Amino acid sequence: MYLLQRHTGRGRFHLVPVPGVRARDQPMLPVQGTEHRVYMPEVRVPGAITMGNVAIIVKIMPESPEVDREALKAAVKAAVPVDDIREEPIGFGLVALKAAVVVPDKAGAPDEVEAALQKIEGVASAEIVESTLV
Repeated sequence: MYLLQRHTGRGRFHLVPVPGVRARDQPMLPVQGTEHRVYMPEVRVPGAITMGNVAIIVKIMPESPEVDREALKAAVKAAVPVDDIREEPIGFGLVALKAAVVVPDKAGAPDEVEAALQKIEGVASAEIVESTLV
């Protein structure tokens, strides 16, 4: 097994050997003192690091008070993976929906959810009002 190390000032990567994993029943050899320190600001181990998730709250404003809220909820659930939807009265009969959605922590994922919700018929606007890592 090897790790990749990028040498400072150069664009090349160097392979740094990592000792193999031993079975539990075999004794480990004593570790001698370090020969030299290796500074590795960027270590890449393919498949070893996974990003977390982001929970976002999206406020969905219907076009008018006459929009069927139950049908709108069903359309929202069909468009994105919703964990929870709540109603929030705005005024003059207009009720906004607040949807909790968990998406992967990658660039553009919350924006994709927002764009998908804005395409739903009967939605005037959809905006992210809160986000946090989970």
